[in-house]
Amino acid sequence: MHQNKPTLLLLFLLAILLVSAAISSLAAPQKVYVYKDKNGNTVFSDQPRPGAKEVKFNSKTMTMPATNTSIFDQLQAQDQVKPVKYQLNVNQPEDQATIRDNGGQVNISGQVSPALKFGQKVQLKLDGQIVQKPHSNVIFVLRNIDRGEHTIVLELLDAQGKVIASSKPRTFYLFRASVLHNQG
Repeated sequence: MHQNKPTLLLLFLLAILLVSAAISSLAAPQKVYVYKDKNGNTVFSDQPRPGAKEVKFNSKTMTMPATNTSIFDQLQAQDQVKPVKYQLNVNQPEDQATIRDNGGQVNISGQVSPALKFGQKVQLKLDGQIVQKPHSNVIFVLRNIDRGEHTIVLELLDAQGKVIASSKPRTFYLFRASVLHNQG
């Protein structure tokens, strides 16, 4: 039993020290400062800064550990990422190709890089005129196109319908048999 008395006494003294330290930290007035950051946001801090004003409290203050706000800087940096540069290409028909179809059908396919995002659409212009509603893919089928030379362009539209990319113009020639020259 004699050996436990110093240990108990030591524990008792340690407990008294911890309680007195806790009480003194609560009793010591903590100062809080408020200021506006470069973005106009109100910031509270325990560190004085040029232009910061001390906040006066009517009741006892409670201290809290500082919060790491670096995640907000990372999120803001992500919002300022450069816009995506899209590339649109017509894969078919090949440039300067001759298409032989008496019904005047032309199959058109293209490619968008990077891939289409939600809300984006592709529209086809034939000889400078929009010929179909915008699609959510890059495959178009044109029917009853007149014989002769034609130019096609694919345009990528954002969710608001604004053109954000265009393909290079592609020229093709459509050959259709004429009813005027019917040999039969």
